[in-house]
Amino acid sequence: MKKNYSLLCSRFFKAVFLSASTLCIQSAAYAQGNVFPTGAGGTVGIGTGTTYLVAPTTENAIQFLHSFYGQQNGGTGGFGSKIYASSSDGAGATSFRIAVRGGTTAWTDAFCIRAADGNGGNNGFVGIGSIAPQAKLEVASSTNSGWLQNIKGLAYNIGDFSGLKLVNGYGGEYSKWAGIAAVAEASASNKTGLALYTGQSEKVRISYEGTVLIGQTTSRAVAGKYKLDVLGGIRANMVVVNTDGADFVFEKDYKLKPLSEVETFIQANHHLPEIAPAAKMQKEGVNVGELQTQLLQKIEELTLYMIEQNRKHEELSKQFQELKKENETLKAENK
Repeated sequence: MKKNYSLLCSRFFKAVFLSASTLCIQSAAYAQGNVFPTGAGGTVGIGTGTTYLVAPTTENAIQFLHSFYGQQNGGTGGFGSKIYASSSDGAGATSFRIAVRGGTTAWTDAFCIRAADGNGGNNGFVGIGSIAPQAKLEVASSTNSGWLQNIKGLAYNIGDFSGLKLVNGYGGEYSKWAGIAAVAEASASNKTGLALYTGQSEKVRISYEGTVLIGQTTSRAVAGKYKLDVLGGIRANMVVVNTDGADFVFEKDYKLKPLSEVETFIQANHHLPEIAPAAKMQKEGVNVGELQTQLLQKIEELTLYMIEQNRKHEELSKQFQELKKENETLKAENK
């Protein structure tokens, strides 16, 4: 029984070997020819009809090249990538780099991990588009304008977000952080806002409509009506509000209401004409610029009332003086 088992195993492995050999021969018959050049460069080509590997080169690089219409390494219009070590950053620091090229013979460095420079700095700094990163991660662009980075999340439902968290604290401690995130404000992220977090909670939101929300995540008014909506107090040394003023009150064609008419309006409505009632102010707030104009209008109207009253006072005073003089004359004549 033992002998028969050994014989069976031997036949099984022989069959597997013969099948594999046949497969290799058939594959070799139909696969591209592998080229092993003996040039001074010592390069090895694998499948030179499409993609081939060159290693090593004089710059200690491994190149992955793609032949395009028969153009290979050293020709024009080459395509590929390479991994290599370099110290050409100007600071004498050796770095690990990944370069690419497409349709030209020139290589473009796309990724870099920089070793320590002469002063022992920048060790392990990573550069994307930069060969001399000055931070743990530096993303650089060769164009004057454009997006440097995309961070793609799967935020879909209202309230879902995709963001970056900035953590402080001791090693292994992740509970103290601030962050920035894109927040879905409508289903399927058809409306996306930007949120700023401090102290592990959202503090500022720039809504899809462009409203800056402080202390809240949704506006208490119609969406997009205000550019700034703050839940809480605001303190400033100076606030400038654009206004048109109320000099129209002094135009000749301005119709100043008689004081008797103003009195009737106040008795009926319990507030000044053109000024919103207190209940409306409490419910909707006030437009500071508009209210400033209205109050200035009332001050200028009050000034006109005072001028009119002063004119009438002067006329009465003049009449009084004339009557007084006549009275004194009559007294003198009757003596």
